[in-house]
Amino acid sequence: MNLFGKKKGQDIAQLEETITQLKQENETLRERFKKTVEREKRALAERQQAHEEVKILKEKLEKASQKSEQRKREEHEQIEKRNVEKRIDAWNTNNTSSMLGTNSLSGVGLKRHTASKAKLFEILKELRSIRAERETLQTIYLQPKELPPKSLLTECPQLEKTVKNLAAQTGCAIFHDQNHIIHLLIIPPFTITHPTHQQSTKFNTNPLCKLFDPKTLILVVIAHAGHGFVMLATPNEVLSHKEVHSSVKSKHTKGGWSQRRFERLREEEIKHHTGKMRELIETILEKKPAQIIVSGDKRILKELFDDQSVIYRKFDAIQGYVPEKILREILTTTIYTY
Repeated sequence: MNLFGKKKGQDIAQLEETITQLKQENETLRERFKKTVEREKRALAERQQAHEEVKILKEKLEKASQKSEQRKREEHEQIEKRNVEKRIDAWNTNNTSSMLGTNSLSGVGLKRHTASKAKLFEILKELRSIRAERETLQTIYLQPKELPPKSLLTECPQLEKTVKNLAAQTGCAIFHDQNHIIHLLIIPPFTITHPTHQQSTKFNTNPLCKLFDPKTLILVVIAHAGHGFVMLATPNEVLSHKEVHSSVKSKHTKGGWSQRRFERLREEEIKHHTGKMRELIETILEKKPAQIIVSGDKRILKELFDDQSVIYRKFDAIQGYVPEKILREILTTTIYTY
């Protein structure tokens, strides 16, 4: 073996030893890498599991929160309804009321109340505050001579005769809770012109409020033989007023020719008095009042407003014409609970 061959063999042995060491290191690194990969996979799986658990927990918390909020809303709704009912009952107790006869209302009694403009607005504010979880609150506005829907009449048949008899001139508003906590029939002092039927989670009081718009002009005429009263107002104030007086003889009680002559003279005096009132009324009609309220002698009123839509009111006995008192009486609203 020459010197070069010997050296070559030593180099090969050394290289083989190096290769063996490198293989061992490579195996060690492979095992370490494998373990690292496994640890990362386990960590990733654990993170994913933790994420899923957190997600599930959040969903449970959200559902629990929603249920809690729903219970709070339901409790709040019930409390609000009970409070409104208590306030209406208290108002009923503190105001003059009378039970209508069962013969006139299909055998079922309704409680009748009157409310000033301020009191009505308090009641409407209470109605607006009510919220229902489901759409159980009905708001119905009826024009004159309209009837409630058949579904409501089936449930409350007493309403048909009441609406026919008492709401024929102005129409009415009905606030009906299908849970039978709030049942109100409101007859306003002015005519409802836009019928509405709404079923929602809240009552709609806007059409009633709009009837009392401060810009609404109201003509008021009280006509009797020999004296009368004409007033222009808004729901907030009296704008102008004037009394009309004429000499009209009292009714004659005796018979014969003398009575017939007396009646002819009296008719002429009433005709003259009616003419004086007509002149005054025509000047106010030029301002196009939205509502015309009349009271007094129906024969004279027919002569004054033959072709016009008017609301006839029977006022309390008048001891002199006091404009502010007359306006307050005109703005009175009638409310029935059923």
